[in-house]
Amino acid sequence: MRKPMQMRETIGNLLQMTLLVLIGMLAVIAVSFGRKPAPQTGSQPVSLFKVPYGEEPTQLRTRFAGIRPMTGGGEEPLFGGGPTTFCVSWDGQLFYIADPLRCYKNLESPLEEEKEVSPNEEELVPWVQVYNRQGQWVRTIKLKYGFPSRMRVDERGWLYVDDAKRGVAVYRPDGSYDQQRTEAIVEAVKRAEAEHDLDSEDAKAEFFEVDREGRVYFLAHKTIAREGGTAYLKEYLLVVHPDGRHNLLDYSTYRPCGIDRYRCEVIVGDYDTPAEGRMDVEFVIHNFNPELEDDRDTIAVFKKEPYKRVRPDGEVVRKFDWYLDISDRVPNVWDGFVGMMNLESHMAIATDEAGHLYRVYTAQHRRWIRLEDPSDPNRSMQLVDGFWIIEFSPEGHFLRVRASNLRLRGSYGHQEDLVGRITNLWDVDKRGNVYWMEFHPRYVEIKMAPR
Repeated sequence: MRKPMQMRETIGNLLQMTLLVLIGMLAVIAVSFGRKPAPQTGSQPVSLFKVPYGEEPTQLRTRFAGIRPMTGGGEEPLFGGGPTTFCVSWDGQLFYIADPLRCYKNLESPLEEEKEVSPNEEELVPWVQVYNRQGQWVRTIKLKYGFPSRMRVDERGWLYVDDAKRGVAVYRPDGSYDQQRTEAIVEAVKRAEAEHDLDSEDAKAEFFEVDREGRVYFLAHKTIAREGGTAYLKEYLLVVHPDGRHNLLDYSTYRPCGIDRYRCEVIVGDYDTPAEGRMDVEFVIHNFNPELEDDRDTIAVFKKEPYKRVRPDGEVVRKFDWYLDISDRVPNVWDGFVGMMNLESHMAIATDEAGHLYRVYTAQHRRWIRLEDPSDPNRSMQLVDGFWIIEFSPEGHFLRVRASNLRLRGSYGHQEDLVGRITNLWDVDKRGNVYWMEFHPRYVEIKMAPR
């Protein structure tokens, strides 16, 4: 009788221990379920190299703008300028920084740039400085026009530079001007303007992106009605093909969009899909002046947005829901890359070769930061902090934070309302390395969040 009793006791003890283990596991699961997951972050950002401001051919000629008090009252504007746009080669080996200040006759008065810059006036030539990953100067590309507002480089190394007044010019990998390719694009845009009644004066076609197959994308404005002297415009995406053909795609500026240059697809909001489950999260944003307690807004943040991928001929490749609300992973940031800090004509979404999506988010609290000129107290540069670069899967799900609390420059020197928005100061290479520019009192720093 003793053995059966011992067996029952042993079995009872095992059952009791098993029950305790199960209770413990359930408790852990319950706690984990109620806890918000920690943000997934990529590798720590690293400084690749720094380029000093200066007059040497390998440096960036930068002068902060400002205002100087005048004797007897009044103020005198101090003109300035510096890098306006930045891009990285597809393999992440070369870095292109536009240096338009070269188009000034002097540092006190901007040059009226309505014609090509004469190659004989070396001091007037705006240019793009090219550096390698070690920060070594590679070459200088002298530009035809003086107001570069956005530039992109294709897979083979051709550089496309959009001038805010004159349109796109193309440069070969060795830095020489490609007149044939430039004129082909210009003529295609002119034909599109005539055929589709595009507005080329008040809202000229603006350069957007170049894809793997050599297509160039522009934001264009079609006149849909006229009333008296007023023209009513609608945004379209103008696609110029390598053979000179062109076509228009419906385009909306309400949601940020972009070009997947590797798959040759437009990533744009899908307005044909019902908006169910979108506006269900409230978010409070604080404006730039922290001294005003009421300087805040309560907005509706979309939990998800319907998007679609579209071929250049208009064929829809696929649709997906982009889950933009990441407050459970990254608190106090929102998908607010709109309004005054973003021109819809510029890229707001980037991709890598694997199809991952990259998008800029805005912090709940943002601040203007005044960066003073070390050599002149009347000059300064205005920066805005509180920007994050977030990586999503091709299906639109949050993956990780790639950069946080960036201080980016909101506008630039020679005509602050004409060129230079923060979308032009970051880029992604085909491997998914993220790059951006940071401005300092004496130099520009190129930083990277490695894959």
